[in-house]
Amino acid sequence: MGIGSSRKSAATFINILFFVLLRTLNGKIASISSVPQGSNPLLYQPGIDHIVLLDQDTFSDTVFEPGRGHSFVVEFYADWCGHCRAFAPSFKQFAALTKRWSNVVKVGAVNCADSFNSQICRSNGVAYFPMLKYFSRKSKGVNDGMIFESAHSGTGLRDILANKVLNEYKQNSYEDWPNLNPLQVDAQTTFEDLWDTLDQSSNFLLIIFEKKVDSPAVIHSILDLWPNKHQIGVRRASSNSPLVSMLGKEHGGSAKGTKVCIVVLLLKENQKT
Repeated sequence: MGIGSSRKSAATFINILFFVLLRTLNGKIASISSVPQGSNPLLYQPGIDHIVLLDQDTFSDTVFEPGRGHSFVVEFYADWCGHCRAFAPSFKQFAALTKRWSNVVKVGAVNCADSFNSQICRSNGVAYFPMLKYFSRKSKGVNDGMIFESAHSGTGLRDILANKVLNEYKQNSYEDWPNLNPLQVDAQTTFEDLWDTLDQSSNFLLIIFEKKVDSPAVIHSILDLWPNKHQIGVRRASSNSPLVSMLGKEHGGSAKGTKVCIVVLLLKENQKT
């Protein structure tokens, strides 16, 4: 072999090594607009249904992406399955209702009827359709997924997901997730203290006094407003909290009550006009 051939072989090897390294570093991360590989028809439309459509190549890199800040709930379905087709409108509604939670949890789906996805569906132990699994942000493989109880409406699925997210937060207290713990106060607590756990740029604090402990409606309200954390901070508290007696119009608060909760909005002292 001549010097020219050796150099050409070395260059080819370096190119291959660079390609493998680049793929390892970047992975194949799917997004809302990604079109999955495979030949079967899909029950969901890329870029329209707020669902990350996964396939054999993108599942692990996307769901178990190192350093991710979010969890995942994934539906494993078959496009020929009558139950899946009947369930699809509810799952679409669920994805739309939770689209503002994407920094905390994302919604995905895999078509197991497509032979291209056979291995990933087997690895996930898919035994029926549709099957839903919840992967916490600490999940490192398919065995870390938990069965996600199904519901027959988008709102029902949203309530189940709110409970999953709350339970994960209670165990880990992620600093880059919204603070889902109830506000705790005592006789020495001041109104200024209430702002300490919020983004410094927030001018508003919304306190939701829940009448039912760990109310899903309250949790998903906090998650809905999380994208606006630089403008408004949201916390929850028990309806029996001493905060109830602390609040009044002289402190810039306004309240509105419902059967579920009482909502109080506070304005920073230096923002009052």
